[in-house]
Amino acid sequence: MGYEVTKNLKQMKKFMLLSVLTLLISSCAFHKGYISDSSYLGSNNFTYVKTNVEGKASTIRLLGIGGFSKQTLVNDARKDLLTKNPLQDGQALVNITVSWKITFVLPLYMGENCTVSASIVQFK
Repeated sequence: MGYEVTKNLKQMKKFMLLSVLTLLISSCAFHKGYISDSSYLGSNNFTYVKTNVEGKASTIRLLGIGGFSKQTLVNDARKDLLTKNPLQDGQALVNITVSWKITFVLPLYMGENCTVSASIVQFK
C-alpha cells in the first residue's frame, strides 16, 4: 500500500510540474483597435489618392520592464505611415484605423504592435 501512495504522489508531482510549465511557456495574442476621421468628407470635393496605407511601431517588455507607452507607439506608427507616404498640399489622411496586437509569453515577454492605417484624399 505504501508503494502505491508513493507512486501516485510521484505521478501527481509530474502532472503539476507539467501543468505549471505549460502555463509558463504558453502564449496568447489579443487584437483591438479603433477608427476615427481626421477630415470632413461631407461633400464631393475630394478624390482618393491612395487607400490602405499603413505605418507600424512595436515594443517589447521583459519581465514587465521596458517598452513605450501606447501614445508613443501610435505616434511612431503615424510617423512611419507619413514617412512612407508623405502628404502633398491639399491632401489629408482619412478613415484612420489604429490596431493593436498584444502578444505575451508568461511571465517573461510581452510584445505590443501598433498599426495605423488610413486613406489619403486630395481636396479640390
